[in-house]
Amino acid sequence: MRFHHVVLVAIVMCMLAQGIYYYPRLPERVASQFDAVGHPGGWVTRTGFFVFEGAVVAGMTVLVLFLEWLVPRMPASRVSLPNKDYWLAPERRAATDLMIQRWSATFLLLSLGFVVYVMQLALLVNVTGDNAYMFVPMWAGLGAFLLLATALSVKLIRQFRKPRE
Repeated sequence: MRFHHVVLVAIVMCMLAQGIYYYPRLPERVASQFDAVGHPGGWVTRTGFFVFEGAVVAGMTVLVLFLEWLVPRMPASRVSLPNKDYWLAPERRAATDLMIQRWSATFLLLSLGFVVYVMQLALLVNVTGDNAYMFVPMWAGLGAFLLLATALSVKLIRQFRKPRE
């Protein structure tokens, strides 16, 4: 099993654990949207909350697996990449596909992990009634997500520079 698959299974297990643990502890109506300082602004049934989370996690899981399948099958004309002729030359195509697959999976898993983290914060607010869970932890989590997403993007751009000959 690839490392990305292990991480994917771990994230899905966290989401399932959230549902098992929190569902019976939540009120029938839960806050699902919050403003910038953590005050609830939208409500949904607890079932609707978990259906939404499950749909997002399932959709992103399918996307990770689909991209893994799709990348090596894409014709070069459909790939947008710096120095495309160099990186998609037959002798480098398989290695390039693997780099793109790994980057895409890493980015989607980072995004999926962030979604599960945000859902955890929302669940904590709904169970405890303490909006503090949605302020500092949310902004810290968002900052960490954006920092990591930027680092991944810079890595991708740098990785596909044309090597000096």
